Amino acid sequence: MKIIFAGEGGQGVQVIAEILAKAAFWDGQPSLYIPNFGVEQRGGVSLAFVVIDQTP
Repeated sequence: MKIIFAGEGGQGVQVIAEILAKAAFWDGQPSLYIPNFGVEQRGGVSLAFVVIDQTP
């Protein structure tokens, strides 16, 4: 499963993506969190990619 979170800096995009990846990992599913953001602290583009392996 591939999920992309997008928003502006300061909206919590990175936080929610990291929480989801950690929750999947703690549930026993391999997961990957890839942050992508600029140097701005607020107002810039913020993307986060989460990949969760659902192989039985």
